[in-house]
Amino acid sequence: MKTFYLLSLFLVCCTTLSAQELVRQRIADLQPLDYTIEGDAILEEFDDGSLKLRLSEDFTTPVGPDVRIFLSDSATMTGSVQVADLSALEHFSGARTFDVPEGVTLDQYSRIFFYCQAFRQAWAEGFLAEPTDIATSTIDRALARQVVVYPNPASSSLNISLPDNFYPSRVALLNTLGQTTRTQAFEVGPKQLQLDVSGLPKGQYVLRLEDGERLLSKRISVAR
Repeated sequence: MKTFYLLSLFLVCCTTLSAQELVRQRIADLQPLDYTIEGDAILEEFDDGSLKLRLSEDFTTPVGPDVRIFLSDSATMTGSVQVADLSALEHFSGARTFDVPEGVTLDQYSRIFFYCQAFRQAWAEGFLAEPTDIATSTIDRALARQVVVYPNPASSSLNISLPDNFYPSRVALLNTLGQTTRTQAFEVGPKQLQLDVSGLPKGQYVLRLEDGERLLSKRISVAR
C-alpha cells in the first residue's frame, strides 16, 4: 500500500512539473541602490500565459523590514505592480520564485525594483534585457507534457522518459543566460535517455530535446 501511495505521489509530481512549459524570459542583473545586492532576477513567461519572477541561486541581499519587489518603468512607484513581499522570509538569499499578478505581460515593464516600504527607501534595481525565446523551432505543447524528466532537481544524472511518437537525436542544457552548457547525441529508438549533469553548477536550466523537426523544452534544476 505504501509503495502504491509513493508511486501515485511521484506521478502527480511529474504531471505537475510538466504542466507548464517555459516559452520566453527576460533577465535583469541586480544592482545596488542604497543596499548591497547580488544575483539575477529572471522574468519567465509560460505557455499558458502566466508569468513568474525567479531569483537566481546566487541571489543575496541584507535582511530588512518590509522589503518588496516591484515591476516598474521608473525609480518611483508610479504605475508599478508589486510581485513579492520579502518581509515574511527569514533570509534574503538563494533561489526564490514568485507568481506575477494576472494581466501583466512579459514586455510590459523595463525594470525590477526592490523597495523598503517601511522607510520609503529604494533598495536595489535591475534593468530587464530584451525577451529571449527559449525555443526557436516548432513546439508541440501536448507532446511536451508527455515527456517526463526525473529526478528534478538532479545532482548527477537526469532521466528522460519519452512517449512512443518522439525520437530526439540531440539533448541540450541551457543556463539562465541562454548559453549551452551540455549537449549529448542519442541513437534514435530508446524510450529512456540519461543525461550526465555532474560537474554543472547548481541552479536552473532549460532542457531541450530535438528530433530534427520539433523542439521541446522543459525547466530543470541542478542541486549540489
